[in-house]
Amino acid sequence: MKNRTAMRTPNLVTLFLVALGLHLAAPAGLASGDLSVYGVRPGMTAAQVERLLGRPQVARANPPSWIYRREHQGVRGQDDPTVFFDAAQRVRFVMGSRLDRDGQPALRRGARATDLEAVLGRPSAIRPGQAGASLYVYASRQLTAVVAGNPAQVLVFGLGQEPAP
Repeated sequence: MKNRTAMRTPNLVTLFLVALGLHLAAPAGLASGDLSVYGVRPGMTAAQVERLLGRPQVARANPPSWIYRREHQGVRGQDDPTVFFDAAQRVRFVMGSRLDRDGQPALRRGARATDLEAVLGRPSAIRPGQAGASLYVYASRQLTAVVAGNPAQVLVFGLGQEPAP
């Protein structure tokens, strides 16, 4: 009886060390890091968003949202983050063409679907969208990415609870 217990202990320790090694060697995926779109995260106040992005070029009342118009290489609409607020003026949903992790750019519009999965891991679901696009859903982090084209590339990221149309 004593030998069996003695034999199990090293096996459990070995199993634990192997599991720990695999965890450390695996890509970080969504399990680590603070995700944001242009630095904006759900739950931020309108004042925090304004300090971060400045005054919006367009403010809408229904649904309450701010749209930022930016130009990228002379083309409008390439980098336009949009922030949706709840009744308490806190960010409910933000979408844009740049996903940040821990305050650093992680992915941008045009990243391939393979890059998306390399950085974030496999999505919890891939749903068909409009006009041949697919919606990559990372439910545990309330993150979505619209992917389209051949090869498949990211068009836009969304973070938070998307408002009803």
